[in-house]
Amino acid sequence: MKKRVIKIVSIILIIMLSIGYGIGICKINSRYKVEVEEIPFGVTYEVIDGVKMKVNGYRCLDKEELVKAYDYMVDYEGDIKAILVSVTYRNESGQTKGVATYNNNIELVGYSNGIDPILYSVCNSFDLEFGLKNGEEKDIILTYILLDFQFTDGKWKQIEEEEFLLSTSRYPVKTIWRLR
Repeated sequence: MKKRVIKIVSIILIIMLSIGYGIGICKINSRYKVEVEEIPFGVTYEVIDGVKMKVNGYRCLDKEELVKAYDYMVDYEGDIKAILVSVTYRNESGQTKGVATYNNNIELVGYSNGIDPILYSVCNSFDLEFGLKNGEEKDIILTYILLDFQFTDGKWKQIEEEEFLLSTSRYPVKTIWRLR
């Protein structure tokens, strides 16, 4: 009998602590909402102090097209799509600045994917982090690999028509870029 009472009291205590923890999370999330800034396609916008970026467009390649264009093979048996986003970085800061591209993600509602670093090195002649001198401009290809198992069959068949977004920051302001 005593063990049963201890078990019931323990369960009630765990439930109460969980509810209290959940209420605390809700209070914090409602107090500190994430602001979203959406950048239209083709607009130049500052990503770090004095360094601006512009999305020039993107293209979607299947497995065979990727091998043909870049001699790059993905070690995966299923279908893939490579999304190659063309962007331009320009430094207007008056000094040399470092740019990190690895934190740029491609997104859909409920889906986010980071840069494929190996394909990035095939498409670009510099690392994921690079320097820009004052007044210098660099065209970059941001590379993303999508795998068929990450989507439902219906969504996968229509994947090239989806409205992907490029996310360059998440908090406190989430900055998303239209790709078309």
